[in-house]
Amino acid sequence: MTLTIHRLSGTLGAEIHGANLLAGLSNADFNEIHQAFLDHKVIVLRGQHGLSPDQQKDFARRFGTLNIHPYVKGMDDHPELMEIIKEPDEK
Repeated sequence: MTLTIHRLSGTLGAEIHGANLLAGLSNADFNEIHQAFLDHKVIVLRGQHGLSPDQQKDFARRFGTLNIHPYVKGMDDHPELMEIIKEPDEK
């Protein structure tokens, strides 16, 4: 799989294109994503529709141990995951 990484701002964030978490990632592709996370502190992987909470947790565990946030409530059945929802009309 060919990944492309585009910086979102001068100091923080990158968008990664070409990743398909449903299909799985090779170690080389994950290492590239992990390095982008280390370099940019925030990464965006759009278009990962159909990814189950368990698949999201499996991907997240490749970065390290999952934690339950002490103040922000996670999903009922998956407290390690928090939903971030932005409606189309929101900026």
